[in-house]
Amino acid sequence: MKKIIRKIIKTVAIIAVLLFIITVTFMGFSPQFGGTHSKEDIKRYKASGHYEDGKFQNLIPTAQDMSFGNI
Repeated sequence: MKKIIRKIIKTVAIIAVLLFIITVTFMGFSPQFGGTHSKEDIKRYKASGHYEDGKFQNLIPTAQDMSFGNI
């Protein structure tokens, strides 16, 4: 019985580590999450009129308060 429980725990731990690695890799390379943008994307951003000092500027002021009460 102990061998089965250990095997289950080991399998769950391996799956959790793999999911973590996949998530971190995806977020690191995906432009939506701050990954590398292509040269075409950057050209498109600059042409939008909302791109200043190397950053996208939101025209509508948006609160960044993500407290539990505001969600």
